[in-house]
Amino acid sequence: MPKLPKAFKKRIPPPPRQPGTHTNAEVKEALHARALRRTIVVSALVVLLFASLGVVSSIAQDYTDEEDTTSSPKMLIITATNLSPAALSKTVSSNKAPFTRLLSTLGGIHGTVKRMAQQGDATLAKLLSGDATATSINIEKTFISAINSGEKKHTSVVVVPKRVEEETTLRGSDGTVETCESPNDLLRYQISQVLAKSLDKDLIYVQLDGLNLKSVETIEVSMRVRSEMNMLDNAIGQIGLLLSQRTKTVKENWYIMLVGQGENAATSIPFFGAVYTRGELVRLRPLSAEASQADVYGTVLRWFGVNEDTYKDKSLGICSNGINVVNCPK
Repeated sequence: MPKLPKAFKKRIPPPPRQPGTHTNAEVKEALHARALRRTIVVSALVVLLFASLGVVSSIAQDYTDEEDTTSSPKMLIITATNLSPAALSKTVSSNKAPFTRLLSTLGGIHGTVKRMAQQGDATLAKLLSGDATATSINIEKTFISAINSGEKKHTSVVVVPKRVEEETTLRGSDGTVETCESPNDLLRYQISQVLAKSLDKDLIYVQLDGLNLKSVETIEVSMRVRSEMNMLDNAIGQIGLLLSQRTKTVKENWYIMLVGQGENAATSIPFFGAVYTRGELVRLRPLSAEASQADVYGTVLRWFGVNEDTYKDKSLGICSNGINVVNCPK
């Protein structure tokens, strides 16, 4: 029987060696192979990230005013108990929050507004009611009820983590409160589901309690804050993609608002806002030095056309109501 050429002979790998007996060349080759595999994986992830940002950028162009801008006003408000101004500012100014940073660059806004209460002094009650003297939440005096009491009734849904369901007095326009498993699960998996099943509502109010979004004092805390801010940024990216696509085909104007409750700041609370219409971002105006926590209430009412003249000069970001959206001047 003729012998096979050397190239066709089956290569039998050598038996495994004991630890410490490998040559430098073998170790170098193994490390090179592992580095090559990791490089391929990292490169693929980077390509996917830039592809996602490209999609957002392509649909997040400066909105151009046209003759007919009348649409239904819609709003998504996310309040985060532990979100501090420092955490939001440092994250958006870094590369850890690409979606939030991109939306801020292309028309959205982020910054701080004055808080109305001492630390721990019914901060959420004051934010929801716009009343600096409020000491507890009265659902009848919140913007959730106010938008449903005018000539046009605006419906709402309230979403909270299960652990605070029994503690909250907030209810949607149908008298119920929706629950999510936890803030982390909401940000990772459930935000699109919450939006998808609540798109028939005018106002979606989401309360995030339990996230670690405080100041970045130690390396351990800093890493945890960055991780959860990254989850929050991913959720904002999902929301932006969903609403940009929806507003291309449905005549709706969506205001996305992220606001801290004021638990971790002495004088101010963090604020982020972006408005979508016809698949594009509307240009918002910068936050003024006099903007305060109370203006969240006025902004919601003006957006829905309720007592608009009263809150015309006390609204955050917007230069019109949510029915006839316009760009703010450059």
